[in-house]
Amino acid sequence: MKYAITAKRDNINSHCDIHFARASFFAIYDNQSKEIKFIENEFRNIPERAGPSVVKFLSSLKTNVIVSTEFGEKIKNILDSEKIGMVIINDNKTTIKKIIEIIENKKE
Repeated sequence: MKYAITAKRDNINSHCDIHFARASFFAIYDNQSKEIKFIENEFRNIPERAGPSVVKFLSSLKTNVIVSTEFGEKIKNILDSEKIGMVIINDNKTTIKKIIEIIENKKE
């Protein structure tokens, strides 16, 4: 499975970014290959419709699940239409490294 995790910075010690569509970066984690890649969110500063643009972009990367602390009200329907799962993290101080550990432990 491929996960897109919102990130404040482009490293595994970064905290999860609060806002899905306005996140600074996405940590793209493939739990099959164990590859982690950080991608800057080029849509974070557009004035409107950042959410749908980000979903379309992440869908093009074959993302299966998006992890963030907050999602906009309308985003769930868009994610459902793209068949992308949504996971909400309750603590925005959680690091990307910790989220990946949780994903890996979930497989067992």
